[in-house]
Amino acid sequence: MAQQKINMIAQILKNPNSAFREISENPGHYLAFSVALFVISAVLSFYSSYVNHVAVIVEGAGYEWSAAVYAIESVRVVASGLLPFAVIFYVGKRLGGTPSFKRIFSVLSYCLIPVIIGTATASHGTGIFYGLLFVDSHHSGEYDGAAPSYALDFAFSQSSIFRLVVLPFAVWSVILAIKAVKIVNNFGTMKSFGIIILSGIAVYLLNAVWHFIAPLPTSM
Repeated sequence: MAQQKINMIAQILKNPNSAFREISENPGHYLAFSVALFVISAVLSFYSSYVNHVAVIVEGAGYEWSAAVYAIESVRVVASGLLPFAVIFYVGKRLGGTPSFKRIFSVLSYCLIPVIIGTATASHGTGIFYGLLFVDSHHSGEYDGAAPSYALDFAFSQSSIFRLVVLPFAVWSVILAIKAVKIVNNFGTMKSFGIIILSGIAVYLLNAVWHFIAPLPTSM
């Protein structure tokens, strides 16, 4: 069973169209692992959010994470993760696509694989890279002020490096999602691309409203 899942992951990365057709035709068979992929993606997303705010703390902005903030941020991560699935399903169904949310969820969860790889890589790699750039080993790990301006401070901040590393993997996942929507709904490329764009706008608006009504803590 585990080998089958590994083979499907490899097929997603090498021959996604064939993999998406297989998953779409047998969504129930792949549903459990699809849920696992979604959970892994949500956990990594929450972790990356936490790490980036830890970077902010290190740079002196002074955000404080309480239990309430952890809970709020966890709900936001899950909601922003599920929203694209809901939008893609609803819009696709309205346009004559599949009426099965199980098919949409099963197929789209596999599109998260590149993002999972990228986020896991960035979470472990950017801290090391950031340390090599900005920490003077002769001063017990203190920030040595290597960036001489606010612009460079921003460009070489840990959160900026993190996003730079994740970006190509995120683009890869978007491309896979377009292919997935095409196959599951039997749509053309432009219609599928439009649905993905709508889902992205929905997530952006959700996060904007969320941070307005439940902002992160102010400085300590």
